[in-house]
Amino acid sequence: MPNKITAADFAGWVQERGAYFASRWDDRYAAPLAMSDPGETQPNSSLLIAKDGNGYYVYTSLAFFRQLPAGVPGAYRDELTSLPGLRTWRRVYLFVFGCFILWVVLLLALTVHYS
Repeated sequence: MPNKITAADFAGWVQERGAYFASRWDDRYAAPLAMSDPGETQPNSSLLIAKDGNGYYVYTSLAFFRQLPAGVPGAYRDELTSLPGLRTWRRVYLFVFGCFILWVVLLLALTVHYS
């Protein structure tokens, strides 16, 4: 069961809440979430979801790339992923960070080996 998302989950977000909001999309997409920063128009494309084969295609304009590194609790609670073993944004962030570290170490090892 996913976490219930409330206004409190978006409290304390850094900089803008999102960017690159879609202005139009195919009818196969559902737009279940609409939000905006104070003083801005509210696009209906904060989250777009479409059935794709046996799964779903999810597009979000929300700026998780800013919120996760800043440790904003709501960004971790908002479970928008269904990857096996990565059922929270915190785990996704840690996985991506781990992959980044692995690539850096691999590139350093290859640089030392071939220089």
